Amino acid sequence: MNIFNSNSVIETEKFGMKLASSLKQGDILGLKGDFGAGKTHLIKAICSYFEITPEKVTSPSFTLINEYTGSKNIVHIDTYRLKSDEDFELLDIDFYLNRGSIILIEWADMIQHLLPDHAKMIEIQVTGETTRDMILSDNIKIEGDI
Repeated sequence: MNIFNSNSVIETEKFGMKLASSLKQGDILGLKGDFGAGKTHLIKAICSYFEITPEKVTSPSFTLINEYTGSKNIVHIDTYRLKSDEDFELLDIDFYLNRGSIILIEWADMIQHLLPDHAKMIEIQVTGETTRDMILSDNIKIEGDI
């Protein structure tokens, strides 16, 4: 398990860009963390890497799924409001995976048991007003310095 310590929003953005460089079509990345931990902010940084304007990236709390097109197709899912496993299954992530999308899921801890074993996970822990610990699952490999 790797831990990245972010001391600022700028460091979190750099981490997101570096993380994005390791993602490929068909990857699923789940994000766990409390309200305000920075899940959506990290997704904005990932999307920036794929030439998606960060202002277009909003948490799909009510729509459940947002789809963004840049150099890669990104599907952004928020599972916070789902009431059951069946609600998640109705989202049909296989449809998006078969189209070569990268799937980014906020509140992934709520549906982690439904995700394939190869899903990558990051838990964001708030350690201060602008500091965060990003705990990466073992299957996340980031090359070089962040």
